[in-house]
Amino acid sequence: MFLALFLVIPIVLLGFATWRDFRNKLRSSQRFNKFPGWLAVAIHVLLAAFYTTPWDNYLVATGVWYYNPKLVAGIALGWVPIEEYTFFVLQTILTGLWYLWLSRRNQIQETGLLQPLRLRRSMVMGLGILWLSTLLILVSGWKPTTYLCLILAWALPPTASMSRPSASLLVRNAVTASTASTSRMEKGTVSQ
Repeated sequence: MFLALFLVIPIVLLGFATWRDFRNKLRSSQRFNKFPGWLAVAIHVLLAAFYTTPWDNYLVATGVWYYNPKLVAGIALGWVPIEEYTFFVLQTILTGLWYLWLSRRNQIQETGLLQPLRLRRSMVMGLGILWLSTLLILVSGWKPTTYLCLILAWALPPTASMSRPSASLLVRNAVTASTASTSRMEKGTVSQ
């Protein structure tokens, strides 16, 4: 029920909105028009499946987490029930459709993605240092941090690889979001 309510319904709605955008010839910036959106989403689904499957199986096999047999269908690939695979496939489709819908409404300045090189390198290096620190803590066997370190060890490599081409965009959006939030707080428009 969770998958249908929180993933399938939004996917259907965003799929319709994306189809309508395509039909109305609403396009994203030139940089993203060179590659079909559906193919980009399909590639990300494959990446998510291949990257997440070993990690999920390791966590279940080692007892970091488990699935209540009463709440799953009983069909498993390795240690992980089919519902989990369905979740990360549908979640990737939803994220991809959301990105496609947003990219047609927020035109990205081409030069903003390419500047500055120093910021991009710094972000990747910072995430790399965090990743190595995470691995050291994990290897040390400090039990209170095991779950957090496993998640960071899994999530930081793709995060670092994505931050290299988009660091300036991430920083610009973070500054814009924090400025808007601060402005609303100063005006007293943020609901408590």
